[in-house]
Amino acid sequence: MKKVLALVEGPTEEAFIKQVVQPALPKIILVPIVIKTRSTGAQPDKGGTVAYYEFKRQLQLLLGDTSATLVTTMIDFQGLGSDFPGREQPAGGTALAKVLWVEEAMRRDLNEARYLPYLSLHEFEALLFTRPGSIADVLHKPKLAKSLQNIREDYPQTPEEINDSPATSPSARIESACEQLFGSARVFQKRTHGPMIAARIGLETIRAECPHFNDWISKLENLAIRIWGN
Repeated sequence: MKKVLALVEGPTEEAFIKQVVQPALPKIILVPIVIKTRSTGAQPDKGGTVAYYEFKRQLQLLLGDTSATLVTTMIDFQGLGSDFPGREQPAGGTALAKVLWVEEAMRRDLNEARYLPYLSLHEFEALLFTRPGSIADVLHKPKLAKSLQNIREDYPQTPEEINDSPATSPSARIESACEQLFGSARVFQKRTHGPMIAARIGLETIRAECPHFNDWISKLENLAIRIWGN
C-alpha cells in the first residue's frame, strides 16, 4: 500500500477526501493535510489561503516525506493570490484552460516528479451543483431545489464553470439562496454540509459531470494501477 499526501484548502476538503474520495481508491492511502495559515503558537490556524511562498514551503515539507509516493493538492482556484505561478495572467480562453495553465506553472515551479497540483475549478462547492436537489435534501430545505437548479441550468456543460468571483461563486450562490428564502445564509454550513452533500450525490456522479475533477481522480487511480501492476 502506497501513500499519497494531499495539501488541502480546509476542513471541508479534508472531510470530503476522507469520506468520499478515499473509499473509492482502496489501493492507495490518501492522506489530506490542511494548509496551516499560522505556524506559531500551540494550536496553529488551519484552512484558508496563504501566500505562495508559504504554500510552497508546506509542499516541500510534504515532499520531504520519502514514504510518500505522491504529493498532490486540493485548493480553490478562486482564492489563489496573484503571487501563485501563472495566476496573475493565466493564458486560455476558458476557465478550464486558465486553471490548467496555473497548475502547470505550479508544477514547473517545484519541478518535482512526485508533485501533482490540482486546483478546484472554481471551488469545492461547485461539485455540489452536480445535483442541486441533493443540496436541498441534505439541508432539509426542499424550496432550495428550484433556485439552485436554475443556477445549474446556466452552466449545462459542467458545474465547474460556475463563476470565479466572491459574489457569484458556488458557495456564495448557495448562501445567497438560503438568505433569500430563509433569512439566513447560515442554513448552509460548508464544513458540515459540503462533504455530506457530496456523499449523497456520489463520487461517480460527480466525476461524470465534472471533467477536471474527474481527470485528477483518474490520475490517482492510474497511480494505484502502476503500483500494483494490474
